[in-house]
Amino acid sequence: MDRLENEIDSTLFLYETPSFQWVPSTVYKYADFRESLYVMATEGVAGKKFYIGEDVTNGHVYGLVNIAAFLAQSMKETIKYDACDENSWDLVGGKYPLSNACGQLGQSYQDYHCSEGEKHMECPVDPNMSITAVTHAKWYGAPAPLYCGPKTDEQPHSGFWDYGYECNKGWANPPETCDVYEGQKAGKFDQSRPYASTAGRTDVEGCCWWGRGVIQTSGICNFGKLNYYLGARAAEEGRDSKYPSVDFCKDPEIICSSSEYKELKWVAGMFYWMESVQPYNEGGWKYTDELAKFVEGGMQGTSFIDAVSGIVNRGCHNPPCGTGALDGGQERSTNFKKVLDTMFAGSPPEVSGSIISSQVGNPSSPSLFSPDLPNQTTGDKWYPDYNGNWAEGKCINVHPAPSGRPHYDSQSECCAKAYGGQASGVCIGLIEEIPSSSSTSPGFIAAASITPQPTRKPVSPSSEAGLIMNSDKFIAMDGTLQAVKDDIDSKLFLYETPSFQWVPSTVYKYADFRESLYVMATEGVAGKKFYIGEDVTNGHVYGLVNIAAFLAQSMKETIKYDACDENSWDLVGGKYPLSNACGQLGQSYQDYHCSEGEKHMECPVDPNMSITAVTHAK
Repeated sequence: MDRLENEIDSTLFLYETPSFQWVPSTVYKYADFRESLYVMATEGVAGKKFYIGEDVTNGHVYGLVNIAAFLAQSMKETIKYDACDENSWDLVGGKYPLSNACGQLGQSYQDYHCSEGEKHMECPVDPNMSITAVTHAKWYGAPAPLYCGPKTDEQPHSGFWDYGYECNKGWANPPETCDVYEGQKAGKFDQSRPYASTAGRTDVEGCCWWGRGVIQTSGICNFGKLNYYLGARAAEEGRDSKYPSVDFCKDPEIICSSSEYKELKWVAGMFYWMESVQPYNEGGWKYTDELAKFVEGGMQGTSFIDAVSGIVNRGCHNPPCGTGALDGGQERSTNFKKVLDTMFAGSPPEVSGSIISSQVGNPSSPSLFSPDLPNQTTGDKWYPDYNGNWAEGKCINVHPAPSGRPHYDSQSECCAKAYGGQASGVCIGLIEEIPSSSSTSPGFIAAASITPQPTRKPVSPSSEAGLIMNSDKFIAMDGTLQAVKDDIDSKLFLYETPSFQWVPSTVYKYADFRESLYVMATEGVAGKKFYIGEDVTNGHVYGLVNIAAFLAQSMKETIKYDACDENSWDLVGGKYPLSNACGQLGQSYQDYHCSEGEKHMECPVDPNMSITAVTHAK
């Protein structure tokens, strides 16, 4: 992991800015994560340690997958928001109650008690405690940091955050500025009347136990356990303490605010993982067993991480299970794959055998393995070698083959499907004899024999469009895209829902994109065509890069919003004028005229035309 420090910080620990840029987190850093891993993997809490693998050949891989699952959840829960403290997000009647600090969605964090056998570990609730969070949401008008404090004669209740209030009024008398928190653009506290949270609270007394850290540790039990085992209470009662000067009960905010112990935000999350995820064993689904199966099965599929996401997000491996549907399942799964790809460069090492499930995660017990694999031979099935450098990838037929990989009847078919579009040509170059396109070998699909199947009326092979469609560059380009069409729909053409889930677009589909590419690459408009490459060896790669640039812009402009029509987004005086339809930011679309030489092409403006857009913001 140390070799990947820079990559982890620059490609995994990212948050999304209000302008939709993904940039390195200011809160979560690899150095702090590493320090927490040292603490929780070697010292742990209450006899539990963060699982780092088995004492076998490549046994560390099990631990790395455990870390990857942990980071996948962390990236969804907090890192993407650059938040350590829980944000105020529970909207009640169009407003954000200040008493969200006490608990959101009807919860009461100060009533999260330990079991009878652990009640003595709880933090006491101090009604006089006053704390303000150090992190908060950053969007336009976002609620201020959560805070707690006693009721007073001057302030016997808590109100709400008015996120639509325009606070920068330099022209007002007296002038107003947005000064509740740094970077504030709008909003204000409204304490004029009590405003209840979903749970009915209209005060913030004793409400200092909101979520903190990378997986949002909350409640008097969890903070109490941290203090009992790792903090000041352990030291006071004569037990070993990693942080003897840190009182998690008197100052739970230290998890986010400490400059001396920056790893605490990670320690809190790992404590939750050791308490709730690693020992999970419900309904026939045991975390350690399933982790081992995932590793030994070649790390294929999403069933393992989907179940883990259910445990973290809903408390069970098979949500909804009474607490609601899984939130952000696809995003968590995508995060997991991204972390694994970073760790293993697409080619995870094989472990030396199969761990007996009862031994997984128990370092004090020797792990047992299946017999050694037989000597390797060559067979009649081919599979990709999953080289970490895709340009060097090739197909091999060494057996026994690793599980979980696709298998093909020929080397040619494997190269066409697993490494289609490989600019280096390494895979195809290793084929001793490529059969002609008339080959009748079962399942044979040579890269050059992939034939486009347009849905439009066929064109003459001798026409300009026909010549383009039958060119090597067009066939290679289309074959490459067709080989990954499912990935394009499920991984690229995604939009973000209001609940921050990334799901396949309902508006933009690969099939429609492909049809448009046929039209614009072969027929075009006014003598101009969509560029698809050059008539040279692997010349289609130039075209694929042109397509990639086009899709990158499209994914930012509209696909991520699942929008075809322009949304109304120009806010004027805190309101959205209906006349935004005429043009936003001072524009007038009906006055966008052609040049003199093309004026005859313009659409006439019909004052009687009536149209309503079919897509809108969500």
